[in-house]
Amino acid sequence: MKDKEKANFIITGCRETGNYTFQKFDNGCYHLVHEVKDNKQSGLKESRKWIGDHIVSNGNSSLNVIVTHQCIKPGRDKNKNPIHHWELSKYF
Repeated sequence: MKDKEKANFIITGCRETGNYTFQKFDNGCYHLVHEVKDNKQSGLKESRKWIGDHIVSNGNSSLNVIVTHQCIKPGRDKNKNPIHHWELSKYF
């Protein structure tokens, strides 16, 4: 990830285990905010839905918000962990 591009969230995990952790960028660093366990079918989709719910519940009612998250798969080359940009309206 380029220094200029900070993801709002980092999702760490993989389909093989179905375990995911979510970290939110706040006050200059990332903080653990949620975990998903044993979801091998729809973990990433559930992750995005949870992030959307989290953003809306914290006072942002606009579904046009663009969210940036990075997917980190344990064991994968850190330069190959993609950054995704998506709109809240895609999951509500």
